[in-house]
Amino acid sequence: DNCGFVMAESAQIVILMDDELALERGAPILGAVPFVSVHADGAKKSIPGPGPGNYLTMTRAAQAARDILGDRLFRSGGLVMAHGTGTPQNRTTESNIMSTVAHAVGVDNWRVSAIKSRTGHSLGAAGGDQLSTLLGIWESGWIPGVGTIDALASDVETDRLRFLLENTRAEQCAYSLVNSKGFGGNNATATVLSPDVSKSLLQGLYGSKKIDAWQSRNEATERRRMDIESDRLSGDWQPLYRFNDGVLEDTDIEASRGKLKLGDVAIDTTERLMPSQWRLET
Repeated sequence: DNCGFVMAESAQIVILMDDELALERGAPILGAVPFVSVHADGAKKSIPGPGPGNYLTMTRAAQAARDILGDRLFRSGGLVMAHGTGTPQNRTTESNIMSTVAHAVGVDNWRVSAIKSRTGHSLGAAGGDQLSTLLGIWESGWIPGVGTIDALASDVETDRLRFLLENTRAEQCAYSLVNSKGFGGNNATATVLSPDVSKSLLQGLYGSKKIDAWQSRNEATERRRMDIESDRLSGDWQPLYRFNDGVLEDTDIEASRGKLKLGDVAIDTTERLMPSQWRLET
């Protein structure tokens, strides 16, 4: 029952855009990340031992979701993508953190998924596993369950939590807290909003006209993406390799009194950078 975790290798590419840029480019809106909390554990008995930092990050990320969604959606529509290594220390401490924070912020039934049960632990890329899985949940409508166990261990805290041991429909899933629990180091929790919630917020912020324009651009973007994917699958493409493109040489740099020029960029060397009161001599 205490096998720990399997080491894994993983890599993901997720493009995070400013909202205006996403609308201008017609980018697909897979979700939104309005808040990320990072906090160290602070003083504790031993360096690798668990500390209180994750209580803070989980609480702040939950507060951010509640501020945006309001009480009703916040309490009914949450999913926690747990760090979930499956070790005796992680399962007891993280489940207690989730339960305690749920009580503090007024949540009665947080769903919990742990993708490491399927991927293994990819260490530095593990947070990316959680995020990319979450985006896939919203795209597919299914939450992967913790399929490697028949039942929870007796020391796992379950108050106000619903651990999903089987694949479950992602109904009323307005937001997620993506949690990275760092034993002996930093903890981080990201607030991630669903595509539907993200689009509703953008609609209220930018208005129907701009969203309609984004929709048209997005359709064109999607057609181009499908064309590119088809070319790649058929082998009808060549990689782009721009060697020495945009590289400045010493010959591209010119200096004159009061000015330094690097290619097309000129720097005024007489400009004062430091505050005027930081000066020994006048």
